Amino acid sequence: MTQAEIATLLALANGHDRRQVLDDVRVQAWSSLLQQEAPDMTLQWATERVNRHYASSTEMLMPAHLVTAWRSEKHREMDRVAIQAGRGEPMPQWFRDRLADTGRMPR
Repeated sequence: MTQAEIATLLALANGHDRRQVLDDVRVQAWSSLLQQEAPDMTLQWATERVNRHYASSTEMLMPAHLVTAWRSEKHREMDRVAIQAGRGEPMPQWFRDRLADTGRMPR
């Protein structure tokens, strides 16, 4: 996200929670942290998370809330892709028969 987008995000957070001060120092700090920890986070995604956060919590929003949620979502996406891709071939019937003959696998 750009610094202008971070400022927009902090303005939204300030609308929910007056403890969120919107100034150049905070925008720079959040921008630096988010560029380092979640460089591909989008404003749309972050906006939804800010709204979700304040819909369920009175805790002051911190960058860690967004970074943690972003990483969790990325891990879920990677898991979905891995599951959809499948892993390996199904066990061939001849191998199943061989295991059954040795008593290791019921028919």
